[in-house]
Amino acid sequence: MAMATVVLTTLSLTCGASSYDEYARLLKTYVEPDGVDYAAWYASSADQAALKETLNLLSEVDVADLDENDAKALYINFTAIP
Repeated sequence: MAMATVVLTTLSLTCGASSYDEYARLLKTYVEPDGVDYAAWYASSADQAALKETLNLLSEVDVADLDENDAKALYINFTAIP
């Protein structure tokens, strides 16, 4: 969950509080101690749309403006989405 915290911090700083809140809600809903419940996430069209919007906002982030750890977190989370 530490990586999720870094990503949430990055999202908050670069995309605004409402994006942070939505992504935090998605993580709280679908991230479990043993991983992400992708099947449940996939079953919710509303949360798929919320994730897509969050990713659209993240895609607008200028990675050059991030420190090394935030940039890594951003890349890891982009590649972790199935």
